[in-house]
Amino acid sequence: DTPAAARQGAWRAPRDALGRPLRTKDGLPVTTVTTRAWRPHAYGRAQNVKHVSFFMEEMVRAMPPGVEGAAMLLDMGGFKPGLLFPYVKDGVDCCQRHYPCRLGAIIAFNLPPYFPAIWRVVQPWFNADIRSKIAFAPRHVKDHMAALAWYDRTRAGRTRSVAGFFACWAPVATAPTAVDARLSSGS
Repeated sequence: DTPAAARQGAWRAPRDALGRPLRTKDGLPVTTVTTRAWRPHAYGRAQNVKHVSFFMEEMVRAMPPGVEGAAMLLDMGGFKPGLLFPYVKDGVDCCQRHYPCRLGAIIAFNLPPYFPAIWRVVQPWFNADIRSKIAFAPRHVKDHMAALAWYDRTRAGRTRSVAGFFACWAPVATAPTAVDARLSSGS
């Protein structure tokens, strides 16, 4: 269940010294993910998606007025490629389907030597908007706080304002429905 996922401690919403949600220099609330502690197979696919949704909702609640995105710091040390299917793919799909544009930055660090091969597999899963927000920290960045400092020094300020938030809502091409037909006919 979701509490079991939370007890693993892989996903965290860290706080500053005053107990407030940790934020980037440009105000994005931060969630940290330690992949070596992440064991979604222990609770299954449905609970994994529920857990991803829970943390996305927590990030949305932590957004101050005028901020429409959040930062996710991914410690990739010890990442197991076997988690790609279905768990990482399910999480990516959940974020893109239900939280478009809420990811303001994704900073991956402590990358394993085989990560370029993993990136070739997962890169097509991300839409262009999210791909543009993914950054890979240099090799010397080994923990979440160093990754946050690196982001603040090199990438902060590249996130969208509220006005730009709606620009990434791409129209979804679907077949017309009966409701669409009624709306267009005026009945």
